[in-house]
Amino acid sequence: MKMDSVEEVELPANINLIRFEKPELVTHKMQYKQEKCTDSNVSTLNFEEDVNINQGLKCDDVLNQILPAKEWEKDGKLYRQKLSNQPGTKLDMKNLNMKLNMYLKQFNAKEVGICPIKEQLYFQCFNEIIRQVTVNCPERGSMLIRVRDEIQKNLNSYQKLYESVITFGIRKSLLQKGQMNNLKTIRENLKTENEKLEAAFDKTIAKTEQLKIEMAKAVNAEETRHAKDLDDLKKSNQIMKVQIESIIDPKNYANK
Repeated sequence: MKMDSVEEVELPANINLIRFEKPELVTHKMQYKQEKCTDSNVSTLNFEEDVNINQGLKCDDVLNQILPAKEWEKDGKLYRQKLSNQPGTKLDMKNLNMKLNMYLKQFNAKEVGICPIKEQLYFQCFNEIIRQVTVNCPERGSMLIRVRDEIQKNLNSYQKLYESVITFGIRKSLLQKGQMNNLKTIRENLKTENEKLEAAFDKTIAKTEQLKIEMAKAVNAEETRHAKDLDDLKKSNQIMKVQIESIIDPKNYANK
């Protein structure tokens, strides 16, 4: 029931809710190898067959299915520690519940949502319950192991689905972010182009106004010049008229 890909959080090695026997020194390596082969053969039993196959199972065989024995070397000596085959009491269950709640608070396990710490603690608690049931009835313990493994498969499936959704969400988010960046770039380019066009428009308006003023001045100057030329022509025509009349009819001109 472990979801490493969600968050890499491990409980300290000394935090354990499962009851083990006292460590035993493995004195003969050949005996140890034979025991290990026996445990390996037991671990290959198919627990997914009909329920009747579990009848007659040995307690130690089922205990080995819950968790393999711990093994370590110290000062060149090999030690081994198996799950306890002592039955659980009401006090053991009370202590188990107390430790579970204590560790949940101690490691700030989340009450809601995915929490690797809570998952590991519940996993250990469930294994301890299976151990206690197995001591009293190996067949029931075997069935609980099947339930545990089925839950593990379902959790793995949900985990893969969760990771797939998260990956899809991240990919879509990045795609949308890229599209947003492109849209921002396009918007900035359009904004810059619009500012240039507005500046060119304002410049054209100013130039048009200046041309209007210059044209008005030119028209006024031309009208003034035309009026002056017209007045000069009238005066010139009048003078020429008088001169012509004086030449054509000097008597009438003199009487005037």
